[in-house]
Amino acid sequence: MKTLLTAFVGSMALATAPMAMSAEANKELKMAYDADPVSLDIHEQLSGGMLQLSHMTFDPLIRWTKDLGFEPRLAKSWERIDENTMRFELREGVNFHSGNELTAKDVKFTFNRLKQSQDYKAIFKPFSELKVIDDYTFELVTNEPYPLLLNTATYIFPLDSEFYTGKTESGKDKPKAGKTRAPSPSTAILLLPRICPAQALMSLPVVSRACVSSLNASTITGIPSHRVTSARSC
Repeated sequence: MKTLLTAFVGSMALATAPMAMSAEANKELKMAYDADPVSLDIHEQLSGGMLQLSHMTFDPLIRWTKDLGFEPRLAKSWERIDENTMRFELREGVNFHSGNELTAKDVKFTFNRLKQSQDYKAIFKPFSELKVIDDYTFELVTNEPYPLLLNTATYIFPLDSEFYTGKTESGKDKPKAGKTRAPSPSTAILLLPRICPAQALMSLPVVSRACVSSLNASTITGIPSHRVTSARSC
């Protein structure tokens, strides 16, 4: 297995954490990976390796189960409204690493970005729009009855729309979806949320622990074993 990322989190200890936890923060968080990603922009390429990265750093609306069904992740439920429309309800109280709360506007931002991605736009071509109903409710609308609607929803890993839009500290527009020959370090910083520090993982809700949900406990150091078990159960 190739090592993708090693995050040092010594400076990330929580003010309220006991002294014993500060020692854990000086250890490494290692993420095992069996294929190098071509980019840190999860919308740049549709491939097995990039989808693994997506599951390690984000969470999808729904995901496949071992028996080829679907289970809720960031979307807690969904229902058919008409032959072209599926309504989704988001979990409440889920925060990005930036501290911003996940809402339907983030899902719409992600949907629009996927529609522009060279590798994903064909998959999302059957969809006419994502309609925001309220902060935690949205509808996926297709051009005509489409039996693969839920299948396609597994590709939607909501991004923090506030964090990924606007300008950088240098005054440049933040990158949009699209292929690049060699992402610069500044692009990588913009397109990858903060790597989960050990203490932060313990405070995140279950649905936000994507950083470790796809890993074996043996690949992770710097997190007490009972915390890793809890994270893997999400």
